[in-house]
Amino acid sequence: MVDHPRSHVVIAVLKIVATITIVFVLTILCPNLFIHGQVHTDEPPKRFLNESLNHEINFPNEITFIINGYSQADLRQLTLNYQIGESKVTGYIHSEIEQEMVGKAFSGLSKLSTSGNSYIPSGVRIKYYFEGRDMNGNQYVSLTKEFDYLNPDYQWRDTQVGAMTIFWHGFQHLDVAKSGEKAYVAIQEAAAISNLQEIEPFRAVIINNPREAAEAFPTVSNASSKDGLYG
Repeated sequence: MVDHPRSHVVIAVLKIVATITIVFVLTILCPNLFIHGQVHTDEPPKRFLNESLNHEINFPNEITFIINGYSQADLRQLTLNYQIGESKVTGYIHSEIEQEMVGKAFSGLSKLSTSGNSYIPSGVRIKYYFEGRDMNGNQYVSLTKEFDYLNPDYQWRDTQVGAMTIFWHGFQHLDVAKSGEKAYVAIQEAAAISNLQEIEPFRAVIINNPREAAEAFPTVSNASSKDGLYG
């Protein structure tokens, strides 16, 4: 039996109609599949040119953060982003900007208070970077730097004992290691009493004398000072 040519035409038309219907439905439900060259994600931030980051610790009062570099256009906004210790919270400070009219070289400065209500304990790790935006709406981001917040008047060293990192100066390494091991045994015993299965990494700072303690710790009361609570 020979199929009638017209039946092939009907079948072909039905296939075309079905295909058009599918394409139409997909166009409604998934329009992105049929829009070529359309970008729905934000453009990633640009990097500052020839950037350099520095920080100055004015212990125990504040930290000054400085950035120098170049941008493609005049900067309209510059922000310091920082994280203290293991906190997942990012702090923000708007920066003062100075920029050349020609060449687009710029410098930015931010200050973070570390005393009083903004007290930051010695030995914590601080991470920071800068973000900026120019007059054309371009967003910039710097590299990220990190450092240990310690009094720069001393030559600090560190020793690892178990999960504890000890920062110290002015002693013999062997003495610090022995004292650290004894202290860590006591910490392990306290952890066992509290049913702690694992001791998370933490930091300790050895304070040598009352004068150093007065700088490193906030004064809670006159009684604590008289009793030498921190020294």
